[in-house]
Amino acid sequence: MSGGANNKINIRFIERNVPTPLSVERVFEQVGASLTAFGHRCSYSKVPWGRGAVKVFLNLLTARFERADIYHITGDVQYMALRLPPERTILTIHDTGILKKRWGLRRAVIKKLYYDLPVRRMRYITVISEATKRELVELTGCDPQKVLVIENPLREIFIASSKRTFREKPVILQVGTGSNKNLKNVIQAVNGLQCKLRIIGLLTSEHTRLLTLSNTEYSSASELSEEEMRAEYEDADIIAFCSTYEGFGLPIIEGQGMLTPVITSDLSPMKEVAGSGAALADPRDPMSIRRAIEKVAGDSPYRQELVKKGTENIRRFSAELIARQYEELYERVIKENEGLNDRS
Repeated sequence: MSGGANNKINIRFIERNVPTPLSVERVFEQVGASLTAFGHRCSYSKVPWGRGAVKVFLNLLTARFERADIYHITGDVQYMALRLPPERTILTIHDTGILKKRWGLRRAVIKKLYYDLPVRRMRYITVISEATKRELVELTGCDPQKVLVIENPLREIFIASSKRTFREKPVILQVGTGSNKNLKNVIQAVNGLQCKLRIIGLLTSEHTRLLTLSNTEYSSASELSEEEMRAEYEDADIIAFCSTYEGFGLPIIEGQGMLTPVITSDLSPMKEVAGSGAALADPRDPMSIRRAIEKVAGDSPYRQELVKKGTENIRRFSAELIARQYEELYERVIKENEGLNDRS
């Protein structure tokens, strides 16, 4: 084995099969780049099939991966823990949100394949927030000691050195249109305000109806590249990320990195991720969101303080710092395996 403390580790990241990298894949691209800079060898393997019940079982039956010191399942294919050696595999779980959208037998099967069985089999699991750890322990009844919190890194593309002047008619950027992203309440919150609502994500007919009824200028876009997303953060005056549920909340630190004032939920984990660098609102109350927007838009010293504290907050999410935490975990696993081999 090539791994061990201060030695090169051969790490193979196991990813879901998606046509273009999404947030999870991009996070671990950044982690892998930092680990490579430390001298380790990182490679990436996608499971052969995409989503769906049949494809899950096809992945379990047909997936083959080249040997590595450490296998790291990066997310959304947790069931692959049933195929990989538990003594050399790390499983990252981002949230348990999928179970909030499923009921009955389907929920029970997903819970078993994605959470109960993988968690039971793994020696170490990482999660991206304390909130997700609490959910996972409660859901599976696993030993909290085996669940380690390693947060997401901020990708370098979302770090800016300057920001243009705040506009009198601010552009409010809403990232995401899923039910948990809370767009309906944000639309109510901005109704009648002198602003422009910029929405990233596919709009439903209900969203379009509410926007048509509102007195707010808006536009939308979807399926953006990272470069295009950076441009959206640059152009925004305020980021509204008042989600009702997240495993982490990357737009919070991406907005902070782009020197844009952020409004987010007063719920975990969003409020912990934001630190003191965001205005907090009750996502269930449109008037609370509205008051936060009015405060940020109308109080220049407050706005500048949020940006300053945001730039301080993102230091703890540096890719190098996060990668070092994974490196320590990999080295611990390898050292424990060497100890077991010595005793056998």
